[in-house]
Amino acid sequence: TPAWQTVDREMNERLNPQRRPSSTRKEAEAIAVAVKKAIELLRPAMEMARQQIAQLAPKISEFAEQLDKETEELKEETAKKEDVAEKSQPEQNKAEAEKQLAAQEQLNEKVETLKDLIRADANKQDVLQTEERERARDADDALAMLQEPPPAAERALENAVQDQEAKSQAQDFAEAVEQQQKLEQALEQIAKH
Repeated sequence: TPAWQTVDREMNERLNPQRRPSSTRKEAEAIAVAVKKAIELLRPAMEMARQQIAQLAPKISEFAEQLDKETEELKEETAKKEDVAEKSQPEQNKAEAEKQLAAQEQLNEKVETLKDLIRADANKQDVLQTEERERARDADDALAMLQEPPPAAERALENAVQDQEAKSQAQDFAEAVEQQQKLEQALEQIAKH
């Protein structure tokens, strides 16, 4: 548009120190009006897109429920490894621990995504409103519950990979199961809210 070209030319010419600046207020106002019209035209489409995304995106509670199920499956699998670890060869335990560690790392990434969603939801709350303030507090509690179990389970499985004795590996698997149980309980509680 001519208004945009005039403003652009003026801004480029202001780089010349000998040139005296001239006002482009009218042109800037014309551009502002055009931008405002564009925003108003796009607003209904953007709101509709937001609503569709909100319908398609899983809710925090649904995502937590899905992760709860995944954690339960991983915990059960780790418990099976714990049951046979003392009777197995350390190398076999190491291979099983590596598989469990990879699965735990994937789960931990998903838990981090859940934590990001919880933080984002908490940041949208109006602390002046009682209900929303409670929701923000619940988010803080949820984040606290999710803080330690994932890395602790991962560390225990890393120890199972590192240890050279079957008995120590069995203890590492037991520690991982314990932490996975804590994570499962936290996710279950989050899913209920």
